[in-house]
Amino acid sequence: MRLKSGALTGRVKSILNATDFVVDSLPGNFPSAQIQARTNAQTASRASLVPLPLNVGDKVSLSGFLLKTTGDPVLLAEGVRKR
Repeated sequence: MRLKSGALTGRVKSILNATDFVVDSLPGNFPSAQIQARTNAQTASRASLVPLPLNVGDKVSLSGFLLKTTGDPVLLAEGVRKR
């Protein structure tokens, strides 16, 4: 099995903790209404310091590996950019 990194843009729906947040307002071809984004100290951020000062309602672009789970899909973020 080979994993591929992908990218998407959405809106921060909620902040779960210092490193994880939920994103909605996803592109129309996305099968789920929302995803959980997980970041860590190695997550690259552009135009900001890690951790990003994200707020509910911020538009973000994410890149990383999307995993299907029993709940919301999880994106293991490689990069986060506040739009």
